[in-house]
Amino acid sequence: MASATSSKTKVILTAFGLFICSLFLTAYSAQNPEIARIGYYVVGEISRPIQVSIQNIFEMIDYAWNDYLYLINVRQENEELRVQLKKLESEVVGLSNVEAENKRLSSLLGFVNEANLGGVVARVIGYSPSNWQQTATLNRGYLDGIDIDMAVVDGRGIVGQVIEVSPRTTKVLLATDPTSGVDALLQENRARGIISGTGRGRYTLQFLSREQQVRIGDRVVTSGVGGIFAHGLLIGTVADIKQNSTGMFQEVEVSPSVDFSRLEEVLVLTYERSSKVK
Repeated sequence: MASATSSKTKVILTAFGLFICSLFLTAYSAQNPEIARIGYYVVGEISRPIQVSIQNIFEMIDYAWNDYLYLINVRQENEELRVQLKKLESEVVGLSNVEAENKRLSSLLGFVNEANLGGVVARVIGYSPSNWQQTATLNRGYLDGIDIDMAVVDGRGIVGQVIEVSPRTTKVLLATDPTSGVDALLQENRARGIISGTGRGRYTLQFLSREQQVRIGDRVVTSGVGGIFAHGLLIGTVADIKQNSTGMFQEVEVSPSVDFSRLEEVLVLTYERSSKVK
């Protein structure tokens, strides 16, 4: 308690002393103006570097503050630009997807018109590329006029045939499935065989006799026999030929005209069974 009182007394005495000194200096300056001017000059010269330093410090603080505000604005502008860029990129991707879909649908429509076929356009909503069974699921069903055993194509050739159908979905056995079989012709020389899936994304043309001439690149089309696929639909092109030293038939590998890894829209041919065979 005594220590606190002593500290207060010191503060009061110090303040009082400074007050008396200021009064004394003021009175002395009034009585001795020449000495006062010399004192002001000396004090001014001594304090000038300090004032300059203080001014520089304030200018640096001002510059730093302005730079800080500028950087904040730049950062905000950059963020806004990034958002706009992402929006534009999304719009470009969306337009590209629409353009690609229009091209696929135009190709499909051209294929339908050229082949004089009728059907239901469907979108692939499921895909099972396993070696055991290769199937695709479509977003249309028997409410849209689809039935079992109908052929499925896209703008490049055959895709497969309907094996299951529900009110709003359809299951398609892809032509690449090992259990699939399509009666086929070599377009150039009309030699017949059976196209079977390999389960590896390609076909084999079976039962083609060794006497028949076949070349790499020959087109393979449907024969129309069997009542599923119409005559003349593209299946693929010959990719490899193996001649057996024994046996009656050649081993011919066919590359599909359809890219099964990129199936999106297809056409289910809904013509009557009696009109399938030409």
